[in-house]
Amino acid sequence: MTRSEVKAADTSDSNPREIVKRILSENFARYRGTYVFAIMCMVVVSGMTAYSAYIIKNVVNDVFDKRDLNAAYTIAGIILIIFFLRGIAAFGQDVLLNRIGNNIIATYQRRVYDHLLHLGVGFFNDTRSAYLVGQVNQNISGIRNLMNQLVTVFARDLLTFIGLIFVMIWQDPLMTAGSFVVLPVAGYVISRYVKRVKKLSRKEVHTNARVASVMVETAQGIPVVKAFTMEDQLRGRVDELVKTAERQANHIALVNARTKPLTETLAGLAIAGSVAFGGWRVIALGGDPGALLSFLAAAMLAYDPARRLAAFRVQFEKSLVNARMIYELLDTPPRQADKPDAREFSAGAGEVAVENVTFTYGEGEPIIRDISFVAQAGKTTALVGPSGGGKTTLMSL
Repeated sequence: MTRSEVKAADTSDSNPREIVKRILSENFARYRGTYVFAIMCMVVVSGMTAYSAYIIKNVVNDVFDKRDLNAAYTIAGIILIIFFLRGIAAFGQDVLLNRIGNNIIATYQRRVYDHLLHLGVGFFNDTRSAYLVGQVNQNISGIRNLMNQLVTVFARDLLTFIGLIFVMIWQDPLMTAGSFVVLPVAGYVISRYVKRVKKLSRKEVHTNARVASVMVETAQGIPVVKAFTMEDQLRGRVDELVKTAERQANHIALVNARTKPLTETLAGLAIAGSVAFGGWRVIALGGDPGALLSFLAAAMLAYDPARRLAAFRVQFEKSLVNARMIYELLDTPPRQADKPDAREFSAGAGEVAVENVTFTYGEGEPIIRDISFVAQAGKTTALVGPSGGGKTTLMSL
């Protein structure tokens, strides 16, 4: 592991609230208008979903119970309009959010590249370029995913869930209260997986970046690989890294999937209990069958947004890890910076003089010790010395 990788791992405990605040401050204002239209589309989707559950009561009571043909035609037309509006709104939401997400990726790619150009040579000596490229490509998408998750969860899933819960309360407050008994259990179990996903996600990013690094370095140095018959050595190294990456990805998938049996079982308990209790009230106490079916439709439709809300924390932490690692790179200060009163350098004909130069990378031993020479204008100057003697460093200076 390089020194830069150690530094990134040591800063993993940054305040998540500050990172989210920074992402929102940098991105939300730029896309405010587009986000407003996308949120309006999500509100339409949420409203139409809730109303489709509510209208089930009219289908049962007016069409099936009263056998009103005009009501059947009217309700059929309303249902057609509901699903048409929901489809148009869902289309608009997807297009707008994808455009914003793609622009966010492009913006951060430019920012990262510009920042890399300002960093000193020492940073690139400490960090393998292929590893850096692999890490950046994987982490930039985390900022887009985090923004999309925040918007869709709070503007679509939460509103849909609230709208359907309102329908459930309107139709039967008692059964709604009974259905909420399962929520604390789900919340407790899901919270246990959040920290594990956070740690695993960071390890996954590092491993995938190392895989990309080895592959790029192999392609760039293939003459050396062939000359020294290093194929088997590199094949074993990559194979071990790929196995590690696969194992970590499977572990994350397992942690994410563990929430599904729990949510499915709890949802089944809530709906089965509602069917049994509601059916008893309709049969034994003469309850409203239309209200019961409307309640059950709302409860089943509420399951999908409730499942996404339950999984949000786990997915959010994974995206947060990616975003944090991008900001660790963007916040890396240049080791050498221009002075405030620095002037533009204008190159012309002239000699280059090096006088008593000593140079050290970081805190290690000096690479160059008290070197002096003059490269005269119009003439060729050769730097001759053993490998590791500082020739490349002098040229970089």
